[in-house]
Amino acid sequence: MLRFFAKLTMPNRITEKIFRLSPFFILCVLFLSSFAAQAQDGIEIIHADLFGFVRAGEKFQQLNNDVIVKQDNMLLYCDSALKNDTRNVMDAYGHVRLVQGDSFTVIGDFLHYDANTRIANISHNVVLTQPDFTLTTQELIYDTKSKVGYYPVFGKIVNRENTLTSSTGYYYSNEKYSYFKKNVDLKNHDYHITCDTLKYNNNTSVAYFPGFTTIVKIADSTVITCNNGWYDKVKGNSQFSKKVKIKQPGQTLYCDSMNWNNEQEHGDAYRDIILLDSVNKLQVTGNYSHYNRKKQLTKVANKAIATQLVDNDSMHLHGDTLFYYSDSAEGKRLQAYHHVKIYKSNMQAVADSMWYRYKDSLMVFYNHPIVWVDSTQLTADTISIKFKNKKADMVILRRNSFIISVEDSLRYNQIKGRDINAYFKNNDLQLVKVFQEGECIYYIKDDVKAYIGVNKITCVNMDIYLDSGQVKGVNYKGVPDGIMYPLKELTPEELLLKKFFWYGSLRPKSKKSLIEDKNQQPDIEQEIKQ
Repeated sequence: MLRFFAKLTMPNRITEKIFRLSPFFILCVLFLSSFAAQAQDGIEIIHADLFGFVRAGEKFQQLNNDVIVKQDNMLLYCDSALKNDTRNVMDAYGHVRLVQGDSFTVIGDFLHYDANTRIANISHNVVLTQPDFTLTTQELIYDTKSKVGYYPVFGKIVNRENTLTSSTGYYYSNEKYSYFKKNVDLKNHDYHITCDTLKYNNNTSVAYFPGFTTIVKIADSTVITCNNGWYDKVKGNSQFSKKVKIKQPGQTLYCDSMNWNNEQEHGDAYRDIILLDSVNKLQVTGNYSHYNRKKQLTKVANKAIATQLVDNDSMHLHGDTLFYYSDSAEGKRLQAYHHVKIYKSNMQAVADSMWYRYKDSLMVFYNHPIVWVDSTQLTADTISIKFKNKKADMVILRRNSFIISVEDSLRYNQIKGRDINAYFKNNDLQLVKVFQEGECIYYIKDDVKAYIGVNKITCVNMDIYLDSGQVKGVNYKGVPDGIMYPLKELTPEELLLKKFFWYGSLRPKSKKSLIEDKNQQPDIEQEIKQ
């Protein structure tokens, strides 16, 4: 037994030859152990010319000539590669191509791959292709396990409709979700979008922009800016919020948020609304607005006020609802409905409804209208004001017409008729034409402006000439019935025409008073009935 054991332990020619070749033997052992490690972590070298070596205590494999490496469902192709078996990482060089599944491919000049984390870093002339888009960049970090890609440098994405560039970007292949950051620029046939951040869901075709964004509509040069929003490409809906500005040729809209339906071409805006028409020098404000592009109609409500620059002065108009037609068959038109009030320094008005037509500068009031021009009050069933050079030129009163001018705190000049045309010059009432059922009461003064008496006249038709609110002459058309009375001869009641009423409590006193709480305001119809 000892002799047999000694035979086995003593070197012979064969064992001596093996021991002389021990370096080669050791390399073979290293390769075998390396292949065993590859089998354990799923890495498989499909094709390559191999050369193994040890450096600084770490095991390496040099792969050359049409290298193909596989891990899980990922295939890597390249000209050559260096695999660190100790760290389980690989560097690939030349015509690098990473393929995953049958629809995902990335090419580049260089790749660093960590087989432990399944993360690949591809650089230089990188192109990622999928059926729905192509990405080009100089560096791409891709997690082959979670299928998440990230480019930390400038990248460009192109699909059939869009071209997008950004400084950085993420792509989540499983969720079909993309995220772009810094200097984002998106162009297609319809829009040009620039923003700081853009998120896009490929499954739903919804884009989100949670940062400052500029959107230019190519067809009509509309420019939209906001600080947050989204756009649904399939449904054609979008929402913009946080300091929204929409600028079109000649018009600009500001608001806090806006919803838009691109297919139906209409949308709603909310809070802090300002609509500017630079051509007509018009500003409309409110807290709710609806815009219909097809009808070129803007509706504004909830504390709505329209401000028009007139004669170097601002005319402020309030109504429960304002309608602005920016392009209609009749030209641009402004309409207001319910609780209408106007304030201008030398003119005020109240009515249930009104409209203003820019083409001929005509303003019409309906349903219990009252207009004040300086110290003169005008009432009728309907009142129309024609402006000339942005000044009131002619006021037309139809049915139950009544003009009252304040003489002093106790006396009023009065003109009454079925229909009246009143003519102004520099906002001063100059001529009043009365048609049918004419009546007039006016005071007479001497040269030192002391009262002489009061005239009471009735006539079917008459023309009354005034200067600074004072009657200077009357032309009668028909047989007049008139008497001049001493002031003391008539009672206070006899000094007022029938249905006389001074509506001073309804007169707007400032722009702020236009939108005071309606529960605290007098009711026009009730005041008139009293």
